[in-house]
Amino acid sequence: MGNEEIKVPPNITFQDIRVRYHTGRSVLLSERDRYGNKVYQYRCGVMTDIGDLEKKVWTAYAEELVRRYGEETLFARLLYWVKEKIPWLKNDQERREYALELHMSRIFDCPEWEGYSEFNRK
Repeated sequence: MGNEEIKVPPNITFQDIRVRYHTGRSVLLSERDRYGNKVYQYRCGVMTDIGDLEKKVWTAYAEELVRRYGEETLFARLLYWVKEKIPWLKNDQERREYALELHMSRIFDCPEWEGYSEFNRK
């Protein structure tokens, strides 16, 4: 997808785009470049209940759901928790994507989550 706006289906739910696992594949862009070589690009995505979504499409869907249900404050708290507790994530983009994954899985509603008590106490 280029820079066009990503349309989020009106009936999509958090469960629909919960990340099952990450996907990736090589995509042929061109049979030959100026040196006669095939040109490939790597496509990163996530498998969800509605299929394999390209990472930027999934991110747009997730961010829209957070806005649609008025959960910006909840997401901000989750993002802060990720920044404080997950030190191996390299940058703000990785932390944001991971927080979105946790948010879509509704991790804060799961008593088995190791951060459940601490997160919900605040």
